[in-house]
Amino acid sequence: MQAPSRVRPARGRTAAASKEAAPRGRPRSESCHAKILDATVQMMEENLYDGLTIEGVAERAGVSKQTIYKWWPTKSRLAMEACLSRSQRDIVDPDTGSAEDDLREFLIRTCRALGNGRWGFAVASVIGAAQANSEVAREFREGFIEKRRSVGARMLERGIERGEVRANVDVPLTLDLMYGPIWYRLLLRNAPLDAAFARGIVNKLWPAIRATEAPSRTS
Repeated sequence: MQAPSRVRPARGRTAAASKEAAPRGRPRSESCHAKILDATVQMMEENLYDGLTIEGVAERAGVSKQTIYKWWPTKSRLAMEACLSRSQRDIVDPDTGSAEDDLREFLIRTCRALGNGRWGFAVASVIGAAQANSEVAREFREGFIEKRRSVGARMLERGIERGEVRANVDVPLTLDLMYGPIWYRLLLRNAPLDAAFARGIVNKLWPAIRATEAPSRTS
């Protein structure tokens, strides 16, 4: 008796099945990624940067330490991405059509986010850790500060293109003048970080950077 021939699945069907299966796995990875970042933010709010541990984040997120290390080789790298993710969610680029209004709204959102006691203290603790740890300092500059400054630079560049901001404005210095007072109050807690403070920064800064023909929209 002749042995029954084995039926091999068509290659086309196998490839199609693989393509269909791939998207089903991807959302689970993105969900896991988001859970880890959320757990990191929560742990930093409760324990500050020094109290952040990979073990603690893994337990909160319901994942293994190996899963975390697969995406973030160090605690500092994880912390900076968590800080960036939180900031991108709470402090978006407003793009209102007016550079002055953009700066004002952006700084209001920044002050409100950092004026929140728990998150503000968490970010301040990262800055404190960066003073004694060169790795944390580098990760904070490259993984957080530079990316957030790029949002401010984009607002200024839009203003230059529309003729609202002086074409020869010193963008890096302007960003220092925008953020400097906020970091000062965040670290010293000598006065509130609130909307009134944000408006005050823009009211002082805008006359120095606006094009002469651009009207002020002070509010």
